[in-house]
Amino acid sequence: MINKWDFTPSSGQNKGIADGNIEQFKGSIITSLARENCQNSLDAAISDEPVQVYFQLKEIDKYKVPGYHEYKEMIEKSIDTWKDSNKASKVLKKALDTIKKDTIPVLIISDYETKGIEGPYSTSLTSPWASITVTDGGATKSGNTGGSFGIGKNAPYAASDLRMVFYRTYNKNNEKAAQGLSRFVSFKYNKSEDKFSSGYGYFGNDNQKPIQNIEALDNIDSRTKVGSDIFIFGFNGEDNWRQEIVEAVLTNFLIPIYENKLEVVVDDIEISSLTLNDLIKDYVMDKKGELNRCYSNYLVLTNENTKKITRDFYGLGTLELSILIDSQYSLDKKMLVTRKTGMKLFHKSKISKTIPFSAILRLCGDELGEYFLELEPPTHDAWELDRASNKQEAKEYINEIEQWCRAEVLKLGAKTSTGDVSVDGLSENLAMSGSKDSANKVDALSITIDDLKIVQNQKSKVSGKFISATGDDINKSKKEKVPGRLDDPNGTLPGIRKPKGEKTRIKKERHRAVADPEGKDLVVKPQENGERKELESLRVIRTGQQKYELIFKISKNVSSGHICILSVGENNRPKHVKVISSTAINNITISSNESGNIFFSNISGNDKTKLSFEIDEKRNFAMEVEVYEH
Repeated sequence: MINKWDFTPSSGQNKGIADGNIEQFKGSIITSLARENCQNSLDAAISDEPVQVYFQLKEIDKYKVPGYHEYKEMIEKSIDTWKDSNKASKVLKKALDTIKKDTIPVLIISDYETKGIEGPYSTSLTSPWASITVTDGGATKSGNTGGSFGIGKNAPYAASDLRMVFYRTYNKNNEKAAQGLSRFVSFKYNKSEDKFSSGYGYFGNDNQKPIQNIEALDNIDSRTKVGSDIFIFGFNGEDNWRQEIVEAVLTNFLIPIYENKLEVVVDDIEISSLTLNDLIKDYVMDKKGELNRCYSNYLVLTNENTKKITRDFYGLGTLELSILIDSQYSLDKKMLVTRKTGMKLFHKSKISKTIPFSAILRLCGDELGEYFLELEPPTHDAWELDRASNKQEAKEYINEIEQWCRAEVLKLGAKTSTGDVSVDGLSENLAMSGSKDSANKVDALSITIDDLKIVQNQKSKVSGKFISATGDDINKSKKEKVPGRLDDPNGTLPGIRKPKGEKTRIKKERHRAVADPEGKDLVVKPQENGERKELESLRVIRTGQQKYELIFKISKNVSSGHICILSVGENNRPKHVKVISSTAINNITISSNESGNIFFSNISGNDKTKLSFEIDEKRNFAMEVEVYEH
């Protein structure tokens, strides 16, 4: 039987030039090639030896293209069929120019130390071979593998001006198979009949089946060991394609390369654990964007000061968090999120603007990997809640992971920091949404976790709410103002100076004052809630959902008193926040949480006071802390 191209007939719906599955890779063709194929090869690893992936470009005589004349005729018929479409004509004429040239570029992507492509002669539509040849969306992967949609197989077509790709394998079951595929446009078989092709073509056996051997492929590049090959005919990469692939491999597969699980050779450039340090210097250091983040991640992997923290995540698997804090490097202040294979998913930002850190979060365990794989889009660069089978559970899981990771960064930052950094009144939002920002797409849950040095709010106005010892809000009114004296250096109350005559004061400045029946000023009536103390080094660190640590100093000993937690909204008016539990850590004895406040005794002056507490609020807000001596 003569091997030839078979362009299958249309079932009624004709295929145009705009193939969405191919077009999505057009914006980053070379990067997509590197990412998709290295990912597939890693997923097919067969031993403890590193998976090897080779990218090599060859120029071949045009007549050595399998089924050259049939394919050229198909393009010519397609041009005639789509002559009224400017877009289709442009793409098809470029394809004709390419195939008419004396030589045609062929990019060959080969892997070794893999199991090859299984099931080439299986009748199952979900076999690995069928998934990349005849079945759309036919992914069979799960767990910690790289892909789950079967869409990445379209990346090679985006890299071909001919939309022609050949697959070949010698798999672990000693099966050899090869097949050519074309993904182009429907065309009219002949002018006298209105019969069209489907837009899909196959080079091989009848019924779109592979054959054991295609001699034309062996003449281009032979295979004698287990693994697989992809031949991309009419490769459209620019002159810098090698550099693009090297950079894409380094930024997306830094971890498996560092761990000696992956080796990539791009023509004569070797990317391995042995060459990694030199490649980082040549391609990554002092660069911006993804390359800068790659350098930060490399430092996390190699620096002796990196701290690794692990925790079991509900029996699904283990979260591995590696954190490097070092002010001598320009670290990216982001966290790389990856599954067990180590392929980059996305970088999480907005963890801390003040701590010089970089981190890597790795989801280890098949169940854990499979759970979050469900949330990933086809590009595998985000977590999207709309994809979850149980949105509420996924939302809570993402929330908990975010809080845990950020709390660990902040704790380690507090231990390694040489001094406090103040970001007064700031509340940062987290969104575990990967690299894509969209107001219309819920990629993830937003959560606020504060690492702030909070200063007492010196209000410029008397108006607002004050908190009593019982935790009740007391709205100020004229009845709550009493005579007093302003500008007293020992004063403890806020007040406003009442002008003489009928003139009203528009600007109500705050002053220090004392109550005095003979005084000629108005001051706030003293409440029976103790004397408010000035605090030093005040800091609140969020350690979990609704959980915080509070650190401060007072200049004098306080035998008893209470702590009040306030939230401040956009109108700058404080509101009492109920504390439901608290625990002493250092330099304080806690007696109760009466009325939502923290009642304490035995604080030593000028010593660091530390305690933890939990509130009944889940929303995001800026926080204030007030301490009163009884």
